[in-house]
Amino acid sequence: MEENASLRQELAETRLDVEMHRKAYRRLSDDLRSAVKSLACMGEFNRLFFHATDEPSTVRNFCRALIKGHGYRMAWVARPEETPDGLELVPISHAGDERGFLSQSFRSGGELHALVEGHPWVIQDIRREAAHLPWSGRALERRYRSVAAIPFSVGGQPPTRVLCVFAEKAGAFSADRLAMLVDMTKMLSAGLRVLEEKTRRQANEAILDLMSRAVETSVSGFVIFSIEQGIQYANNAALVLAGYACQEEVLGCPYRNFVLENEKTPEVLVTVFHGGNWTGECDLIRKDGSLREVFCSVSAVRKEGKKPLPSSFPSPTSAKSGKRNTLCTNQGHSTRRSSRTRRT
Repeated sequence: MEENASLRQELAETRLDVEMHRKAYRRLSDDLRSAVKSLACMGEFNRLFFHATDEPSTVRNFCRALIKGHGYRMAWVARPEETPDGLELVPISHAGDERGFLSQSFRSGGELHALVEGHPWVIQDIRREAAHLPWSGRALERRYRSVAAIPFSVGGQPPTRVLCVFAEKAGAFSADRLAMLVDMTKMLSAGLRVLEEKTRRQANEAILDLMSRAVETSVSGFVIFSIEQGIQYANNAALVLAGYACQEEVLGCPYRNFVLENEKTPEVLVTVFHGGNWTGECDLIRKDGSLREVFCSVSAVRKEGKKPLPSSFPSPTSAKSGKRNTLCTNQGHSTRRSSRTRRT
């Protein structure tokens, strides 16, 4: 009898060990499948971030890849906002079986304030907690049994976005699954930061392009030059004023080739390079050697860590400049020398 009891006990322990190993094997298999799905999702995330154009479509594609890869019921990203009734999650975009769930407010008393502090929020069984969740009825109608919410930030603190995921099974968000969602949320945060920077860069490029077109088509001349490198830019109006056909003829040439200097020239340059500006009349030396009196405004363009670059806006003066231009056409350098003591 004692031998039979010992055998029965040993058999029970063996069965228990086998069951434990079976559960461990199933858990490892689930983890392996989850890891494979996570890798597939990450590849999908990288592709969608590369082609991202705006936040709502990027979030929607992210949620779609998350649901497709892990079988969740519905996923959405929201913006937390304080309201008189407490913290509310305002949807940005979603994917999955939503069926109007997000058409009504999503709030949950004081529990959601953990999200503002940067902590994940999980309900493993919505049916069990239904009494404390004003949206539980709508969730159960759509077969949502558990939910996880992970806060994240896009370029600052505190958290400015929340990823919410609904699962069809109770207890779907184990510690490992929650850690996986946190990692994926970090990817989403990084992707949205890149998108934000790209959008800002595109906006700046659009403004620069608009400014470039405005300067290029301006009826007033616009010139950028430096003492060391000479002329760096001249728009079409400035080229026409000076009698040149294209920028290549003037780029790199010293400003002295185009402006008749006199005793006031050093004073003007000192004023401009010390952050001031100068406005007045000067003699423009044209390509054919003639002089043309122009009204000019000169100011410094400062680049970080570098010397300022003067820029000028020359434009013809009154009608007498046309007469002066005619008189000086054939006088060449002698005319420029005689004018040196008269013009700024």
